[in-house]
Amino acid sequence: MTPEFPVFTDPKLNEKIDRLFKAGFVKQVHRLLWDFKNGVGCNPDDRKLAQAYIDKNKTIQNSIKSIFTTHTRAVHTPFGHDTIIFDEDPLHLQLDVDTLKIADLKKIKKNKHRAFLIGENHSRFIKLQRYLESVEEGEILSLPDEYKVDITNEWLLFMQTESIDSNIMKFLSCDYFYKDESDRDLIHFINKESLPQDKKIIIMSATIPVKIYKELYGERVQVIDITDVAHKGTITQHTRYSYSRNSLGKHLDDANEKLDKRPTITFKSFNEQIDHTTPDM
Repeated sequence: MTPEFPVFTDPKLNEKIDRLFKAGFVKQVHRLLWDFKNGVGCNPDDRKLAQAYIDKNKTIQNSIKSIFTTHTRAVHTPFGHDTIIFDEDPLHLQLDVDTLKIADLKKIKKNKHRAFLIGENHSRFIKLQRYLESVEEGEILSLPDEYKVDITNEWLLFMQTESIDSNIMKFLSCDYFYKDESDRDLIHFINKESLPQDKKIIIMSATIPVKIYKELYGERVQVIDITDVAHKGTITQHTRYSYSRNSLGKHLDDANEKLDKRPTITFKSFNEQIDHTTPDM
């Protein structure tokens, strides 16, 4: 199983990394981890956390066994396997819809580090901001090439800029965008990604939009329709509540009263509150 990204002991370090992730500087974050591994920019405890994360990923990268990971990492990480199995439809990764707040561009502009780090590109952020403010609401547009600037070397600026909630890196390479019709500060945009061409992709889904996949991948798409399934056994459902995390928190006594004294699977955070839970299942 691929490891979760480490939570460091230094809260300020976590804040800065979170800003980079939000702004889309994923590669830069992983370069930072190598600095931490070498003891640069962090304390000894955080150096160990970075080292453990890098070592675990190296082991997994070279593994020939099955690897359990997230949908995003399955698409973007060059694992050596020739088959990827998705347990549900990953269309949201391939037609990736996101939002940009124009106000976030203003935050970058006002940052005190901008003159040293941005230089000539500083005016481009102002131009982009003014351009987005001028477009009509609801009109689907392509971002003009003059605004598709490379900002990969400006990660330090974004790391120092507080309260950025937009993936600006992703927006600068978007395929289409439009301004929200009820919020002039909000831009919706879409990026088209592709599943790996050199791997067999198996997608298990009861609701997959076959027509869209055939538009995206043509003859590569093969549909195996397993609809003639006979159910065996009995399913007993209590439908008064949804028993989501929020619902379960409000109706714990009701849930425990209805459960038989059998091994029970629940949300990890409720293992101590639900009777007869089996955390190993």
